Amino acid sequence: MELAYCVPLGIPHSEFLSWDVVDQDKALAWQREQAKVCRGCGTRKEEWDRDKFAYVGEIECCPGCELLEQEKEHMKDQEERGARGLSARLVPRALAKEPDDEG
Repeated sequence: MELAYCVPLGIPHSEFLSWDVVDQDKALAWQREQAKVCRGCGTRKEEWDRDKFAYVGEIECCPGCELLEQEKEHMKDQEERGARGLSARLVPRALAKEPDDEG
């Protein structure tokens, strides 16, 4: 469990062991709590056990995610024409490359 805490954070195990025992215990308790969180929705089973209506669904539109989805659709078209190794990401306009005139 100590390594499960240390490795993802890049903390040498020897450094972790040099921490105060209370600090080590707190870090491992935090690790245990994080392990209970569903990676898909971010809730914990115990929350649903206490109240089956603990959460409600909401739909939210993120302009960035919307743009990424549009770019992914554009990528599919390019892949159908033989393009490979494509990926979509968001880049601040000030840092974006100018599109080629050839398009």
